[in-house]
Amino acid sequence: MTTTSESSNPTHEKVNFIESVLQERPPEETCEKFYQKWAATYDEDMIDTEMYGPKTVVEEFVELGLGKNVRILDVGAGTGCVASLLQKHGYTNIDALDGSIDMLEVAKSRDLYRNYIVDIVSEERKTTIKDGK
Repeated sequence: MTTTSESSNPTHEKVNFIESVLQERPPEETCEKFYQKWAATYDEDMIDTEMYGPKTVVEEFVELGLGKNVRILDVGAGTGCVASLLQKHGYTNIDALDGSIDMLEVAKSRDLYRNYIVDIVSEERKTTIKDGK
């Protein structure tokens, strides 16, 4: 039984959110459908639950000291959190690759990338990206 203080506790809400994301999905709910439903609130959910890995990724990337025109492929680009942060550091030569067209549509509405590639990266599957392109 959940008490009123538990339901209004931010830590409790974060745990509930994380559990809901990690729970096993019914077979009819594919990964694509899952991200299709989540695309509209993804950024807000990540910030609200303090699961904001893009900030750490970008901080580490910037420390590499690469030139601002370096070509970047954001694999698992989602809604563009990494690109948004990279642009604040002057990086603009960024392409997006994600398996969810809905997540990329959110990124596209923000004009964050040069190219938007809908594809899945896995050990068993090569991407559709051609070498040198």
